[in-house]
Amino acid sequence: MKKLMFILMAIGLVAFYGCQNNGPSNPNDDSADIEAIKTVLSDSADIGFDGIDEESESNIDNDGPSAPLSKDFVRTRFVRIRHQPVERSIQVTLDPGDSTATAYVYTKFKGILKVKRVVKTDSTLNFDWYDKPITHSLERIVHLKKIADTGEPRRDWKIVDISMQNGYSEQPGVEIVELLIKAENQDSVIITDPLEYFQNGVNLFTYPRLTEVYLRVKVKNTTSNPVMYPEDTEATETVLLHYGLNPRFARAHFGRAWFTYAGKDDEGNNIYEGTWIVQQVRGLHHAVIDVIDNGTILEKSNDDYPYVSATWASPYRVTRF
Repeated sequence: MKKLMFILMAIGLVAFYGCQNNGPSNPNDDSADIEAIKTVLSDSADIGFDGIDEESESNIDNDGPSAPLSKDFVRTRFVRIRHQPVERSIQVTLDPGDSTATAYVYTKFKGILKVKRVVKTDSTLNFDWYDKPITHSLERIVHLKKIADTGEPRRDWKIVDISMQNGYSEQPGVEIVELLIKAENQDSVIITDPLEYFQNGVNLFTYPRLTEVYLRVKVKNTTSNPVMYPEDTEATETVLLHYGLNPRFARAHFGRAWFTYAGKDDEGNNIYEGTWIVQQVRGLHHAVIDVIDNGTILEKSNDDYPYVSATWASPYRVTRF
């Protein structure tokens, strides 16, 4: 598991630097390059951006047009609002020869999940609001290359490629096992591990405006008391896509698309499908596949139904044509 790799990596680096501090000085000290790489990544608004902090509960209904009101319905919406400060660490491994490097970017934030449920029966509307504490961690791997030796390490290193971002709650229970992406006029892409899917300026997800993108997500749920909803399905999670996310733009560009339950695969994983029309302005944006356990958002009890979620995220480029 990649999560274990991150933990072992951090332990190994602590042990390594502890030995270094107790021994003689190293004439080939690479600390300047390591600090430079950390600065390059810290200065990149895209590397650490996750896009699942909706910032305000006023964004709870930022999903586009609402569905028409039927005689009876239940509508549930939620937002995450993080607390500051955010815990972030970057561990760097210089490859032999010191011309390439791998960085492991880890972010953990705590905050509040705000849930709003609206239940309509005949002509009566009932609103129910409740909060739950959340802890969400994010991982990403970045490859870098040394392109010069100017004596100013920050100018010598450039990012070669980045993995997708893997996110998970402190409480386990849901896991994304596969993501299929099929944009019109493009080949299908199937991803089974976000930390092994690397992109650069050439193969970055790129969509002309108004492109229709079909998404299929397979989810494994191991919670002890799964909640099925909608009631006529075996869905035990809520799945949605956050899109149009950009650390440089106002929150007005942000939107969400909700997925529908499509059955189970041969391994018993739940399948969800969604369609997204790319309408953002030209440039680089971010999208997040967001899976959250139904019990987290449908049940008030935090003891029995704590925050359980999994996210996969990636930047994407929008072009005119």
